[in-house]
Amino acid sequence: MKFFDAMNENSIDMKLARSRKFWNIEETDRPLLSVSIGEIEANMPFFSEDIDDLFKKWEYYIQKLYSEKWPYDDTFPAVYPWSIFGHALMPGIVGCKTSYKAGTWWAEHVLDNLDDMDALNFSLNGHIFDRISRYYDHFIPLAQKGIYPAAYPILGPVDLASCIRGSENLCIDLYENKEGLIELLKRCTDFCVKFAEYTVEKSYIPELSGMVSSAVNIWYPRNTINTADDNSILFSPAMLDSIFTKYEKRLFGQFNGVLFEIHSGSLHTYPIWFNMDEISVIKITIDPIDNGHFLDVLHRFTPVAGRKCLLVNSPYEFVEDVIRIFGSKGLAINTACNTKNEAAILLEM
Repeated sequence: MKFFDAMNENSIDMKLARSRKFWNIEETDRPLLSVSIGEIEANMPFFSEDIDDLFKKWEYYIQKLYSEKWPYDDTFPAVYPWSIFGHALMPGIVGCKTSYKAGTWWAEHVLDNLDDMDALNFSLNGHIFDRISRYYDHFIPLAQKGIYPAAYPILGPVDLASCIRGSENLCIDLYENKEGLIELLKRCTDFCVKFAEYTVEKSYIPELSGMVSSAVNIWYPRNTINTADDNSILFSPAMLDSIFTKYEKRLFGQFNGVLFEIHSGSLHTYPIWFNMDEISVIKITIDPIDNGHFLDVLHRFTPVAGRKCLLVNSPYEFVEDVIRIFGSKGLAINTACNTKNEAAILLEM
């Protein structure tokens, strides 16, 4: 028995079929859609120190949300673990100090000297790892009833190293201790692979023959990860290519599919990610500073359209422009509507 009546086998099959067309870059009548609807999503539970309480709130929230939202987009009812743990989970496991303040989780850099990295924990254990383990223990049994666990978004090796070392120190290490930095990147990559393998295995849903994303609740093929390396913005393309991308490729190469998020602020790094064969989907996030140039930034991604899938975070008023620029094939759009009527209009585009 599913938690809500709207979720039936026929409608699940329809969503899966449309999702597979997206991943296979096949012709389709409209893009894949992930829609937030303001009138029914205003009370989403978010970070809390008491995660057991938060698990129960999410269980109730997802049931209530999808009893109304299910017909209006192509997403599945999954609990997004980032909304419980934030970006601090992986750094916390390794040994960064984590704290809950200002409504979110934060991680502070922990490694002041590269010679001390043996003191870090690059294993899947400890009280911080126990938090994600409890998440899966709680939500995996609910999958048969229609509430799914989602894979945790993976910090890339550069982002994890930056959390551990601090961004400024990471840049200085390139000139003062490159050998130590490379050893740190190797250990971070090994840990990222282990953690990604763990969360991918735990998130597999036999009933869907795949997973539900940690990005916007769309369907993923089995053995796919969602990741990014925001701190790559600190380096020139030449430096990225000569030192850092080998570690990204090692992580990406362990999986069948990779959804990689690119921010508009990383403009100078675009060609590297565009031409990386291991990346299946590029998720486009326009940073607030570029909101006035949204369409101009989008046009920079046209060279990759048709070669890779694109997932665009778009304001509602620009959805038609996004479709005009990229077409529907291999395109997914994540947007926010005020009402269910606005969401229904998108389904007819």
